[in-house]
Amino acid sequence: MEDKPFLPYTTATILEIQRCGNIATLGGSTMHRNLQNTTLNGYNIPKNSYIAANFYA
Repeated sequence: MEDKPFLPYTTATILEIQRCGNIATLGGSTMHRNLQNTTLNGYNIPKNSYIAANFYA
């Protein structure tokens, strides 16, 4: 840690990787299921559909 002030490019690289990388998985806790028929922005989503977040949007 005492070398950190002398490593600005390494620090910037680590911060950029953390900014771009996703720390959550695409399954498990990020998947959701709607309990009733739903309309969202004009799209019909049938009951019991699995819905996942788009981390790349």
